[in-house]
Amino acid sequence: MSNLNKDELLQGVRNIIDEEFSSNAPASDWSNKFGIRKYINALIEEGHKNPKLMSYLMEYDRAINNGAKEFMIFEDFGNGLTTFAKGNKAVKNVIESMNKTLASYGVPLVGF
Repeated sequence: MSNLNKDELLQGVRNIIDEEFSSNAPASDWSNKFGIRKYINALIEEGHKNPKLMSYLMEYDRAINNGAKEFMIFEDFGNGLTTFAKGNKAVKNVIESMNKTLASYGVPLVGF
């Protein structure tokens, strides 16, 4: 039996995790449950009214375009949206929708 170095061991763990995600959950399943882009699209009109919100939305849109896994950044995206929620019903609605998803699969976003 050969000794594995730390990097080889970590790469093996990454491979196992990647295989698990790809074999047990179809890509469409993950994107439907944790798809950030649908929330970005729902808030584009609000973003036109609020340049800071638009900048925030575009930051996450670029991250997704550059290969970020939506289910990995879902909670960060939602928690960041809470800074735009005060007085904005559209943002509150998106956060409520995201909380429903997280209630099924994780922990709700922080209060707003």
